[in-house]
Amino acid sequence: MAGDLAGLAAKLCTVMAACRIVSKDKENSQQRYKYASSDAVLEKVNPALTEAGLATVCNLEVLDRQTRNTSSGSTWELCTVRARITIIDTTTGASIETEGIGQGYDGGDKSLSKAQTQAKKYAWLLALNISTGEDPEADERTDRAQVPAEICKKCGGPAGYIGDGDFDGKPVKKYFCEECRIETRKPAT
Repeated sequence: MAGDLAGLAAKLCTVMAACRIVSKDKENSQQRYKYASSDAVLEKVNPALTEAGLATVCNLEVLDRQTRNTSSGSTWELCTVRARITIIDTTTGASIETEGIGQGYDGGDKSLSKAQTQAKKYAWLLALNISTGEDPEADERTDRAQVPAEICKKCGGPAGYIGDGDFDGKPVKKYFCEECRIETRKPAT
């Protein structure tokens, strides 16, 4: 079996090289972020797998389904799915599995299909180390929110962290009070 796995691994390296990056091709206008669609991922992955002589079988498992009421009184469903993909070398029969978890939230009948699509996409992104060109952890808004607010010296209300800076050659943290519309600085520690 080791020889079979070595051949499978070599084929997967070829696929990984062909799929190393998938550009973000869609935009969520409501929440203002770009993302790589499932179609964009599969348009890269499927031809690379086929050319390398690798077949796949996908099994989907519903992990959870929850009904949620929205603030407007309508009912939506949140669905969580696991996609388990088996990758098979068509020459030797050697195989490995990968998996991904996805969630779908919808007010109609699409929560399950959204969850399945997302789970398959993430299974491929993880299995083949595909980059979408951006670090999802590099979220400046979240980083700013994690720095505790300061007290505004003028009104006594909260002044939110807006970034690091320099004042008289010394590092400072900058805060902004929405109420007073003024920026304050505090020495960085």
